[in-house]
Amino acid sequence: MAPADLPRRAATMIRAVRAAVSIAAIAAVLLGLVADALAAPNHIALQLRSKFNDPNAGVADAAFSPDGRSLITLVTDSIQVPDGPTPAPVTTKTVELWNVRTGHLDWTLQDADGRISRALFGPDGHTLVLLVDDTVELWDVRTHQPITTLDACSDGDVSCPDQRHDCLQDQDDCMDDHSYRQAAFSPDGRTLAVSGRWGNSYSAVDIWDLRTRKLVDTFPTGLPDGLEATMDPDGLYFSADSRRLIGFGVVFGQYGLQSALATWDVSTGQVLAQTTFGLDRAVNTFDLSHDRRHLAIVYNADRQAVVEIWEVASGKMDSTIDTGAGDVNAVAFGPEDRTLAVAVDDNSILLADAAGNRPPTKLTGPATLRFAAVSTAAMSPDGRTVTGVTYDGIALLWESRSQQFIAAKTPGCAKKCAYTGDVAYTSDNRLLAMVRQDGVIDIIRLR
Repeated sequence: MAPADLPRRAATMIRAVRAAVSIAAIAAVLLGLVADALAAPNHIALQLRSKFNDPNAGVADAAFSPDGRSLITLVTDSIQVPDGPTPAPVTTKTVELWNVRTGHLDWTLQDADGRISRALFGPDGHTLVLLVDDTVELWDVRTHQPITTLDACSDGDVSCPDQRHDCLQDQDDCMDDHSYRQAAFSPDGRTLAVSGRWGNSYSAVDIWDLRTRKLVDTFPTGLPDGLEATMDPDGLYFSADSRRLIGFGVVFGQYGLQSALATWDVSTGQVLAQTTFGLDRAVNTFDLSHDRRHLAIVYNADRQAVVEIWEVASGKMDSTIDTGAGDVNAVAFGPEDRTLAVAVDDNSILLADAAGNRPPTKLTGPATLRFAAVSTAAMSPDGRTVTGVTYDGIALLWESRSQQFIAAKTPGCAKKCAYTGDVAYTSDNRLLAMVRQDGVIDIIRLR
């Protein structure tokens, strides 16, 4: 090769290398777009199928672990057992622990008597908490072995209604059923509060120290407002400082059933504040803000749905949100508590200013999409994604900032596998779990 040809050949090689780099870059971009498309919210990353094929089986609880790597489900199944000439239905419960990365069912725990009422992760993510009658069972998620049972009565004794911790040796001496129903962990991870109902006239909260695993206090949920009422909490929450316990539920009093909000001092059980809503405010759905300072309630008045924001500490109403809807099916606070997602009866979700200073904006689907009213609403931990599930089992997703419709997800099968409305986000906003009526859980990749 002549020396004069070397610069020309070098320039040609450089151009070829640059072209190859450009092609590689374009290919990388295209591959990235494909990956993004596969990771879009209409893509099912995993399907978790329970071992139950019985159409009567359903998922009662579904929750991600704090690190988002595991999912716990509580499956309820109805079976027929021989009872004389005709079979009798018996409800069984099964706890299932799923590996979200692989979709593998790592562990199952069967409860043939159906005594488990709740299944949830502890704050450390390594402890599984089961509410079983009037006890709390702690299990190690990693070894699948029991850690301990939190039981106010020891040595085989049982506790009875109206005698919460007067432990008796014979179950026959107890006149009514008793069971834990709600549980809440304090933000500092040191305390577990569990509420339960004993008989038809007594509700109580037990406070457990998770470090010593000892019962440190128990107090009735009666409200000293002259109603001679006892409160059965539907929701139980700690305040941000772990010093107060907030309960919202139903009061059984001399005026019938009424909704009520109460705050107790965790250390003394004293009622610090209470609000008993009148009979004209029959609350059909509610949500507590993440900072535990405000409660959103929904009730119907004169055939018009009313959404009110109440201050927990004072029991006073802060604002009213005008939805213009005849019915509101669900409310959910956004992560910063400034926005409220409201599922209304005209097949849409409203994003409302929780302070009531601005009119709500409406999230709707494509005009060609036909679906029933939205029954549930949820917002991702970062507030970017809004999820609604319709009464006919279609999941709808929106991007909250742009208010753009993202996708409609249908299971693609008969009504028995429509979405139930039970959804759960991972804390890192990457995954969304949606429960189907046939017990299958679809894991949707959001990011």
